[in-house]
Amino acid sequence: MNEAVAAVPPKVQQALANTVIDVGKDGASQYDYVHDILYVAKGAEKEEIIHEIGHMVENKLLDNEKVNQLREKIVGFVYPQDIITETYYDNAGNAIDIFLLSREQFVSQYQGRIYINNIFDAFKTDGTFSDELLWEFMSEPFRQYVENPMLLKEKSPEIFALIEEAVL
Repeated sequence: MNEAVAAVPPKVQQALANTVIDVGKDGASQYDYVHDILYVAKGAEKEEIIHEIGHMVENKLLDNEKVNQLREKIVGFVYPQDIITETYYDNAGNAIDIFLLSREQFVSQYQGRIYINNIFDAFKTDGTFSDELLWEFMSEPFRQYVENPMLLKEKSPEIFALIEEAVL
């Protein structure tokens, strides 16, 4: 945990000082936006913790309107065939289907994860894509900003600039 916190910019460390950090939870690490709690799972890797800190950054430091505008711009129009389904396995070995959207500016496949139960849940009644379901849209780029900023700057300069503006 300490190594991950030391890797993030000082402004992010200051924001973390007011966040409850619960270390040693079973399962996966996660960030609770409503209660400002960072849950760090037992054995969590540095990269995973930085990713979760990225959720806190999104919640506390980034301009929500700018994030929404940028997400809408980068995602653009989505057809159902643009979404792929992959099967992952949880800690108990249970198969879970996840849905992914790919865009050239995404820094990882996980950035395009869509939190739905079936593909039709990804679209509004008017047929447009519900881009607010891309919950990893900023947390994955934040992880890259900390670990490999040049990759983020190359793949998605607008996201890089938005994060840099918020954390420096």
